[in-house]
Amino acid sequence: MAQRVNPISLRLGFNLFWNSIWYSNKNYAALFFEDNLIKHYFKNIFENRGFFFKRALIKRSTQRTFIFLEVYGNPYFKYVIPKKYRNYKKFQRILKINKIRKFLDKLSNANCAIHLSIQNLFIINRIHRTYLRRLRGQFLRYKKYRFTLTILGIFNTVLRTKGAIFLTRVLAFELEFLERKKKNKIIWNFISFIGKLVSSLKYQNKAVHGIRVQLKGRFRGISRPKKVRFREGLVPLNTIRAQIDYSYVPAITKNGTFGIKVWICYKNPTQLL
Repeated sequence: MAQRVNPISLRLGFNLFWNSIWYSNKNYAALFFEDNLIKHYFKNIFENRGFFFKRALIKRSTQRTFIFLEVYGNPYFKYVIPKKYRNYKKFQRILKINKIRKFLDKLSNANCAIHLSIQNLFIINRIHRTYLRRLRGQFLRYKKYRFTLTILGIFNTVLRTKGAIFLTRVLAFELEFLERKKKNKIIWNFISFIGKLVSSLKYQNKAVHGIRVQLKGRFRGISRPKKVRFREGLVPLNTIRAQIDYSYVPAITKNGTFGIKVWICYKNPTQLL
């Protein structure tokens, strides 16, 4: 059998870089453990407050620590409304950033000042609205389903920012919801919707080479797991210079665990909107 390699770890040091950027001769173990605590803390706290957490980039110097975060509002939480996030003060109030900074000051060294920067990818701009209207016109058949608008909005954001993790998280949420509500008839409509969504890539942003989506699990409680794949464009996994964004998220349902994988191959990152 072929040796499977993670597309991200294969490209580390070439066109992808580590999320922790610092050097230390003495306190390497302590700083490494501290970075892991910070990343797990942010992941848990953002998911509990209604956000999809993408990554945390940590840069350290002798007296300062810079933390850059990228999040996306979870559309399945009631209070996550786009109007609220147009005002950055309300965005900080929902996140309770002051409490987060106090916790980070206790966690890190007292002599090291922490600078926190959060990028919210849920803010809808004019470009986002125009592309979203085009997508809605292509999916009028699936207008009656609850997952249509949420997945289209996230898919439109993913094509313009590297965020395959957002698409996998939303697909996992929908699979868990459909299996929990015993809506087995809608599952195949959901799968056909994903296939049409992937095929619509050729009409979208030209800065994306291709996309590949894979779902594997016991759909509708069948005895053997079934693998469903959709692909559009070029996704060269063996080409090291290819800009590939990869994500894997499991969905836990009553029929077992579903594996969801997404590969998105981008062109030059400067071409992204």
